[in-house]
Amino acid sequence: MGMSMGKIKIDALIDNTYKTIEDKAVIYLYLINSILKDRDFKPYFYVELHKEKVENEDIEKIKEFLLKNDLLKFVENIEVVKKIILRKEKEVIKIIATHPQKVPKLRKIKECEIVKEIYEHDIPFAKRYLIDNEIIPMTYWDFENKKPVSIEIPKLKSVAFDMEVYNRDTEPNPERDPILMASFWDENGGKVITYKEFNHPNIEVVKNEKELIKKIIETLKEYDVIYTYNGDNFDFPYLKARAKIYGIDINLGKDGEELKIKRGGMEYRSYIPGRVHIDLYPISRRLLKLTKYTLEDVVYNLFGIEKLKIPHTKIVDYWANNDKTLIEYSLQDAKYTYKIGKYFFPLEVMFSRIVNQTPFEITRMSSGQMVEYLLMKRAFKENMIVPNKPDEEEYRRRVLTTYEGGYVKEPEKGMFEDIISMDFRCHPKGTKVVVKGKGIVNIEDVKEGNYVLGIDGWQKVKKVWKYEYEGELINVNGLKCTPNHKIPLRYKIKHKKINKNDYLVRDIYAKSLLTKFKGEGKLILCKDFETIGNYEKYINDMDEDFILKSELIGILLAEGHLLRRDIEYFDSSRGKKRISHQYRVEITVNEDEKDFIEKIKYIFKKLFNYELYVRRKKGTKAITLGCAKKDIYLKIEEILKNKEKYLPNAILRGFFEGDGYVNTVRRAVVVNQGTNNYDKIKFIASLLDRLGIKYSFYTYSYEERGKKLKRYVIEIFSKGDLIKFSILISFISRRKNNLLNEIIRQKTLYKIGDYGFYDLDDVCVSLESYKGEVYDLTLEGRPYYFANGILTHNSLYPSIIISYNISPDTLDCECCKDVSEKILGHWFCKKKEGLIPKTLRNLIERRINIKRRMKKMAEIGEINEEYNLLDYEQKSLKILANSILPDEYLTIIEEDGIKVVKIGEYIDDLMRKHKDKIKFSGISEILETKNLKTFSFDKITKKCEIKKVKALIRHPYFGKAYKIKLRSGRTIKVTRGHSLFKYENGKIVEVKGDDVRFGDLIVVPKKLTCVDKEVVINIPKRLINADEEEIKDLVITKHKDKAFFVKLKKTLEDIENNKLKVIFDDCILYLKELGLIDYNIIKKINKVDIKILDEEKFKAYKKYFDTVIEHGNFKKGRCNIQYIKIKDYIANIPDKEFEDCEIGAYSGKINALLKLDEKLAKFLGFFVTRGRLKKQKLKGETVYEISVYKSLPEYQKEIAETFKEVFGAGSMVKDKVTMDNKIVYLVLKYIFKCGDKDKKHIPEELFLASESVIKSFLDGFLKAKKNSHKGTSTFMAKDEKYLNQLMILFNLVGIPTRFTPVKNKGYKLTLNPKYGTVKDLMLDEVKEIEAFEYSGYVYDLSVEDNENFLVNNIYAHNSVYGYLAFPRARFYSRECAEIVTYLGRKYILETVKEAEKFGFKVLYIDTDGFYAIWKEKISKEELIKKAMEFVEYINSKLPGTMELEFEGYFKRGIFVTKKRYALIDENGRVTVKGLEFVRRDWSNIAKITQRRVLEALLVEGSIEKAKKIIQDVIKDLREKKIKKEDLIIYTQLTKDPKEYKTTAPHVEIAKKLMREGKRIKVGDIIGYIIVKGTKSISERAKLPEEVDIDDIDVNYYIDNQILPPVLRIMEAVGVSKNELKKEGAQLTLDKFFK
Repeated sequence: MGMSMGKIKIDALIDNTYKTIEDKAVIYLYLINSILKDRDFKPYFYVELHKEKVENEDIEKIKEFLLKNDLLKFVENIEVVKKIILRKEKEVIKIIATHPQKVPKLRKIKECEIVKEIYEHDIPFAKRYLIDNEIIPMTYWDFENKKPVSIEIPKLKSVAFDMEVYNRDTEPNPERDPILMASFWDENGGKVITYKEFNHPNIEVVKNEKELIKKIIETLKEYDVIYTYNGDNFDFPYLKARAKIYGIDINLGKDGEELKIKRGGMEYRSYIPGRVHIDLYPISRRLLKLTKYTLEDVVYNLFGIEKLKIPHTKIVDYWANNDKTLIEYSLQDAKYTYKIGKYFFPLEVMFSRIVNQTPFEITRMSSGQMVEYLLMKRAFKENMIVPNKPDEEEYRRRVLTTYEGGYVKEPEKGMFEDIISMDFRCHPKGTKVVVKGKGIVNIEDVKEGNYVLGIDGWQKVKKVWKYEYEGELINVNGLKCTPNHKIPLRYKIKHKKINKNDYLVRDIYAKSLLTKFKGEGKLILCKDFETIGNYEKYINDMDEDFILKSELIGILLAEGHLLRRDIEYFDSSRGKKRISHQYRVEITVNEDEKDFIEKIKYIFKKLFNYELYVRRKKGTKAITLGCAKKDIYLKIEEILKNKEKYLPNAILRGFFEGDGYVNTVRRAVVVNQGTNNYDKIKFIASLLDRLGIKYSFYTYSYEERGKKLKRYVIEIFSKGDLIKFSILISFISRRKNNLLNEIIRQKTLYKIGDYGFYDLDDVCVSLESYKGEVYDLTLEGRPYYFANGILTHNSLYPSIIISYNISPDTLDCECCKDVSEKILGHWFCKKKEGLIPKTLRNLIERRINIKRRMKKMAEIGEINEEYNLLDYEQKSLKILANSILPDEYLTIIEEDGIKVVKIGEYIDDLMRKHKDKIKFSGISEILETKNLKTFSFDKITKKCEIKKVKALIRHPYFGKAYKIKLRSGRTIKVTRGHSLFKYENGKIVEVKGDDVRFGDLIVVPKKLTCVDKEVVINIPKRLINADEEEIKDLVITKHKDKAFFVKLKKTLEDIENNKLKVIFDDCILYLKELGLIDYNIIKKINKVDIKILDEEKFKAYKKYFDTVIEHGNFKKGRCNIQYIKIKDYIANIPDKEFEDCEIGAYSGKINALLKLDEKLAKFLGFFVTRGRLKKQKLKGETVYEISVYKSLPEYQKEIAETFKEVFGAGSMVKDKVTMDNKIVYLVLKYIFKCGDKDKKHIPEELFLASESVIKSFLDGFLKAKKNSHKGTSTFMAKDEKYLNQLMILFNLVGIPTRFTPVKNKGYKLTLNPKYGTVKDLMLDEVKEIEAFEYSGYVYDLSVEDNENFLVNNIYAHNSVYGYLAFPRARFYSRECAEIVTYLGRKYILETVKEAEKFGFKVLYIDTDGFYAIWKEKISKEELIKKAMEFVEYINSKLPGTMELEFEGYFKRGIFVTKKRYALIDENGRVTVKGLEFVRRDWSNIAKITQRRVLEALLVEGSIEKAKKIIQDVIKDLREKKIKKEDLIIYTQLTKDPKEYKTTAPHVEIAKKLMREGKRIKVGDIIGYIIVKGTKSISERAKLPEEVDIDDIDVNYYIDNQILPPVLRIMEAVGVSKNELKKEGAQLTLDKFFK
């Protein structure tokens, strides 16, 4: 550290930055009592070359490159150093720059040819300093000895600061609205400074606003730490803007520096050099889990304090009236900001120390960023180079790569007592199981890694458990097991309200079968247990060549062909013709089918000792594997002739791998064949029959390019038959087998007795004694396998990382390849500890030591300041340590129009068409795209943008999904992990499906960006696929004289023959303008050099032109040609060819290139609304009528004039405007797809047009839509797609919309709803959330930059997980992340298993905690003793540093669902996770009821009392014994009531108050009561003073206020909604089976 210490010995670093002094960067270290400056630290980065060692000539080349690019002047020095890059040490070049701001310029060095990569060029200079130097921020530091001297938090003067500003009806504007007052609060209390007199003791009055600003600066300079709440984005930027008006500098820095406000991502950062500005808003968002993050909400949730609240828009009134309440409100803002600051400050200090960055930076970092800087510090110490952040291409690749997440056990629902919390059975020898490849074997002979026959087919054995046992065995139908072993039984549900075909599968302890459960359920058997076992033994003994030949038959039937032909050729050596006999066997597959390709190659090598040739089809992923040897051809031909003699299983495996697929939507295995392959499909069906696999066989018809076609389909659908398929046949590739296993796992067992694979049997139980070894298996997948033919049950992250040494720099090292354990195909170094494990180990050991110290201090009663500091540190250490459903409408921009399509159908269709280009990532399919775009929005500017779609993605999904309905009528279905965007506290944030809440403001478009393209319709091209009967008499007229045609014909022939005899300048110029050729005139030799730009297009054009010459009818100045003659060539003809053409029939012609201008758009607006197309025979002739019906008289004339302007004809006849023109009819029918009265459609081309064209369309649309003189702000539509089109069209011109489903009528579309807006965005409130289970494909888009797109007119996003798996992480590793979660699942499952064997019943376990009770009632002391014994036992089995820790004893707890539970300890402290407490805008009766219910359950353990509390409240409500004040519902206005067009109760009340002359503003809280009646709820909302207790709507309060906060809890303890309402007791399933 190159700086003078002077007299500084002990001080604390609170901030650092750098300044430029005399063109040099100087590091400033701000201590509490002084400032240190380091002038010697220099900015640098590393350059890696393509070779291992750096030579002198390499340095010279680098210098030459820098000099050539005028960059050498920015380099102070160049050094050669040794650094570790991932696992390997090598020489790299260290470039030392003259200034940090020159480093970005020097990055150009990457373009030097000898440079492989550059590193550490993007680490901010001041942060780099703290990485490289031994100094810990926020610690009393001994600068002489370079070490900390105390764990005490430095004594810093801190203050909270807040401002109130003049607030009119809108957001305050610093250019206009003054600061009214500033409030401060420190350890001695608070004051408010203002320039107006108020009657309040804590006030200081100055002269004016200018003096107020000076006083703010003067006051803040007295403190080291400044707390604000949203000061980054509001207080400091506003203060600076107002100060600028008065010419005041905000010199708040410790050395007199100016306040610096910088953009940091989507937010601002208000930085004061030398002082610590802590904005508590981002900290609250990071550390608290709330629905809202206002200061009032945070204070209430942290401290239970109701802070004084004044709506911002009422501040003006309080100011005008000199109301001292305003002073108190301002003072409380500062007081509670200070209180929150003191609460969080110790934790942030610990983060600062651990991560080694200043508190200003730490408080604005995400957890992932903290981890990154921690790893960078460790990397520096280990001499490792820090990896670069990913570029966009690498980032997207990472995002598209997924893996299975961590394990969470579904909890035992209900209430339990004597719960212990920890943070983290068997069959005798001779029991028979079926092992893949071996047949039926004894359980003791099963090995780890074997596959056994399980509930879902083959399941891998992860662990074989073996124990010595002496005691009783339960004999269940011949299957012997220990008493605590579980046997699954199937029960038929006999309840009148439950489907009679539904079944329940329950795990029953074997010992229970001796008593009450005997005979109630059915054992589940495998009908084919012995058959499968014998088959596996048979296969194991079979000759491999026979199996391979069988597989080859199937492969060839699916993807292969045998070619045998005789080719005549001239043999010059013999002077005569000869015959070449060619024999070829070829198989065509997709290059991504790696497993399939390797198998095919292996078959040919093993059977014929032949290496197949490989030929690639240009421009596709199709490759052909072939063999041209006659002897092999003849052998294969013979094999195929005798195919019936070969192994059906293997034939089917080869065939289904080639032509079959797994349909994850229908959850079936499918294969289909064309009509030419009937014999082949029947042969395959016969093989399935031989194996006893049931299937459906059917045909489906379809049309393609005007041709009617038919295909035959085989579909294997039932769970039993899919399992038999997976066992007896399976696929060759891992990918298809994984998909097959997934759909099997998702198939239900509700008809388990009806399947061929399963069977049922009555339970027959006996008891016998046994001494010896007992065994159990742990399987991958579901924990059930078949033993003796009967289904039987089988028996964290940071620690895992350390134990297995998981880190990107230890992954798949060469030194340990043969000795390390393989996990998911990967291994980790055993010789050198990785960067991440070492960092984590230090953190965990540090935390363990702290907790030990804390425990000792607690035992002797030393709960003092040191204890609290240790607690903060250990907490800080702990902290550090998915898609859209198919039926949603996607808005996609293609080259020829904007389409509104169902996302599933659209992506499925494109993937079918381009199946050879699909890439696979796990079970995800990815299709990269080039020419697709979509609407997106920028989260910072909040403006709509058109962005490129980089890829389309789909993958199967099985799990929870949500249907989210917004106030505007928009709905969207998303998976639980897919994100939307919500507006919260002035910011746009992502919100996952799981976290969307009622009342959230979701971001939807208000204004979409116009593509603004000049749209020209090429009619000849667009009619290619029209019905030939309708286009056969069309004629194209080209306006060129015959002489030009003759010259052009000759020119084309000469160019084709490369012999240009006569040059016609106008012809070659014309061909150049068409884009067919380019030419260069060489004047010296009078020659034209011509180059054909596209041979295929040139040939097509010549064929087209030859046809025109041959069949054209030439008249003066023009040529007529029948459209049908040239139709087949038109697709390849340049558009320009038709610029001087017309097209039409006897009834008139129009320009072949039709420009979509304002006039045509207006015509389409009229026609889409009320237009009809009608073809009819009149007097032997076909009339093609185009009409617009039933418009208002004043618009009918305008419509007729528009007809004439656009198409030259149109007349008014009674109630319609009509014309007869065949070509216009065809354009509307086939191109614009309009005119169907039952199915409205807006031309897709219109969406690409300019805003003025779209407005013209809408003008025509609105005028034609009118059928009265009322306004046209509301429309009805039956078709949801048409409605989405309309919404987008109105959004393109900046008109927001909403739509409402109308029963039996479709949808109602409303324009300009008065919703909140932010620039191009509209804020749409969540009204309904419906959760449901979904299985099938889900879909996603990869969108450039913004990563969001438009679905159902709602902006949607996607999301990521975990640091190692975080795509923008420097130390990213998908493999490491996947292995960590895999091992996490593994050890959690093993811990559960061991706990239950030990005697515990595990209630719930996930990566956060472990909750269990003892199997029978014992004392608390005994329970804790057993818990400690189990901890010691399990920790001896867990790897390395992975330990289970006893966390505590809970008196009682309620478990509801995953991650939702409540517990109470002995001291009455309640722990609640995931249970939604009543919201503060609910009535008091809801709050009181929920609190009393939780007290009854947790404190007293009385379900009956809890039930009675609810029933009594409902009874009192019905008898009108509730206080009226407890029924008031309070809701806050989120915008001006005048902007609402809604029937929300609080809005109606607000409007009523405004009509009475009362002033209502945004943010006001409205109180109301719902009264009985038949009108809507909004119309039944009344002011409390207007309501008598007899008027209330009892049922509304029961169903919407009393029950929602308690129902989920009560259902978990077995009480139904009907029981609570006393509407007839409804038994739960648990009661039914008791």
